[in-house]
Amino acid sequence: KLLAEEGDRRAEVVRELLGQRLQEEEVAAARYQQGAQLSEEKAEQCRDSEAHISLLLHSELQAAKFEATQLESELQRVRAEAVQDREIQSVERATEARSAQRHSAELRRMSEEIQQGSERRRKLEEEVLRLDKENRSQDDRWRRMFRLYPDLGGLMFGQTPPEPDDSTDRKS
Repeated sequence: KLLAEEGDRRAEVVRELLGQRLQEEEVAAARYQQGAQLSEEKAEQCRDSEAHISLLLHSELQAAKFEATQLESELQRVRAEAVQDREIQSVERATEARSAQRHSAELRRMSEEIQQGSERRRKLEEEVLRLDKENRSQDDRWRRMFRLYPDLGGLMFGQTPPEPDDSTDRKS
């Protein structure tokens, strides 16, 4: 009896599972049928609009061809302008290069003149220093001579000789 009841319960569970499975399959079949119907409707709509799309594409193709022709003309014009611009730029660059070369040569010449002037100045400053030193040396000799021989100054300059000062005698 227990086995029979157990068998009945299992049979009941299997029936319920099969019932659920059957319902799921029926729902899936209904969905599939709806999907197929929608697909058929969409295919019909696509066929209906295919002619319309074909006409639109044809007109767009014609417009694109016309635009391509215009763009080709514009491209040729732009290329011609680019060639002219390059030629103008080439002439301008050559002119600028010649100007820069002249300017550079002028700067080099001026730099050389400045360098020569600096060298002359240095030599002149050395000469001034040498002459100044020589002048001081000569002046010192004359002063010593006038101190040692006070009468000599009077004879040379027509003056009376100064009185000798003990503090200025023989400082060298």
